[in-house]
Amino acid sequence: MIDSFRALGHQLAKIDPLELPRNKNLHGSLSEDSLVAANFGYKKEEMNDEIIVRNLREEGPDKDNGPYTIQAFENYLRMIYCDKIGF
Repeated sequence: MIDSFRALGHQLAKIDPLELPRNKNLHGSLSEDSLVAANFGYKKEEMNDEIIVRNLREEGPDKDNGPYTIQAFENYLRMIYCDKIGF
């Protein structure tokens, strides 16, 4: 799941300051539900299970590897790789 967000999250990032509608017909464009935990084998009833993520932040004073719930971790990845940048 982490690798998919790292590799594909930029395609869902909110990088348009005018927030114009996206062209959904572009070849290779992702839908909003492409990077959800269910697509990585997690079931709805497992979304509140806790996980520990190894080496998420390898260094620094804010090193935090969890525990996260699966839903909270998906939200964290979405915030880091798919959210607004700079505006």
